[in-house]
Amino acid sequence: MKIERAQTWNRGVRVMHWLTLILLIVAATLGFWANDLPTGPAQVKLFGSHKSVGLSVLLLVLLRITWRFTTKAAPVASGLSATSQRAASIGHGVLYLLLILLPLSGWWLTSIANFPFQWFDFFRVPMLVAADADSAKQALAEELHEILFWLLAALVAGHVSMVVWHHRNGIALLPRLLPASGVSAAVFAAGLALVTAALVAWALSAADVLGKRDASSVPANNEKAAHLESPTQLDNMPAVDVPEQWRSVPGLSKLEFVGEYLGVAFVGQFTQFDVRLQFDPANPAAGVLYVSVDVTSASTGSADMDAMLPDPAWFHFGKYPRARFYSEQIFSSAASASDSGANGTALSAGRFRAQGALLLKGYQRPLAIPFTWKVLPGGQAHMQVETSVNRRDYAIGSGEWADDDSIGFNVNVRAEVVLEQLPAN
Repeated sequence: MKIERAQTWNRGVRVMHWLTLILLIVAATLGFWANDLPTGPAQVKLFGSHKSVGLSVLLLVLLRITWRFTTKAAPVASGLSATSQRAASIGHGVLYLLLILLPLSGWWLTSIANFPFQWFDFFRVPMLVAADADSAKQALAEELHEILFWLLAALVAGHVSMVVWHHRNGIALLPRLLPASGVSAAVFAAGLALVTAALVAWALSAADVLGKRDASSVPANNEKAAHLESPTQLDNMPAVDVPEQWRSVPGLSKLEFVGEYLGVAFVGQFTQFDVRLQFDPANPAAGVLYVSVDVTSASTGSADMDAMLPDPAWFHFGKYPRARFYSEQIFSSAASASDSGANGTALSAGRFRAQGALLLKGYQRPLAIPFTWKVLPGGQAHMQVETSVNRRDYAIGSGEWADDDSIGFNVNVRAEVVLEQLPAN
């Protein structure tokens, strides 16, 4: 059935129409595939690709709407009744609406679940709303995303059905969107399928899904990592009796960690910790610092991430509920102009450094903690801390997570501690 060239859509509309279809199929395939995977690096990366493709759909649809109203539209196909034209107009309007709402709902879900991501590693996508640890709200967002997908799928199926129905009644609509080169519909469909399959295969390969190893085949204690060879493992550190002069005030102090998820920073915290300190800034060498952290109080603001933390591959709450740092070597930054903090930055005047050991998940490692010290009115003091650790040094994220940087290796640790001075014995 031949159709006049004047009735075809312009090239921009045709390209965006088929590209939108390809990206929708790719996004849906990656989403369903990732949802069926066990929690692990492959799932994290595949969901990241799903989100990037979904955001691309949103941007493409907005571009297409702009294009539609700034370029000349093709004439109405001959043979369509006024009723069919109105129905088609309404159907296309609803289709555009769902194509906008579906990726927006996914973006909203990602935001409240506190799963930051980058658009194909090019730039960080800002959150639509603040993170919300309410699991009920996250479940609602997930359900809304699924409902919108199935509504869109049903509408697309209806859209295709109407094209077929009109074709059987002598009205050829499909050629209006085919290439001007005269390629047959069958060949063009095969090309679309090939491009779609190639994009899905690329995403699966990038996430290492097809070659994904069974986590049980990877040593759970991270023995394969070179810098963890022959680690000192201690089940318990003896209780430390610090002749404390200062002790942290829980309600006024905070301990945070800053990690990376798919290359984007996220902030977590430990809500339960205790700092004890014997310290005189005029004689820091006589000081003693002891920090005890209830690891089970860790929170990332994401219900899904928090559910992973107790696992043996991560913090192993059941066996290692506490982390400890102890130092009897406290130095003033004035002791050496070349002193530097654990993160490599120079220690400025008025700063101090505690050189000690951190015991975490049974691994004891040397650690330097730079800190500032300021005496406050009312018998209190303020201590600001910032250092960094490599999670692999403590087998945090073992098994298949050990060599995968979807959860970053380096973690910054920072604390704002208000301490109260204890009365002398």
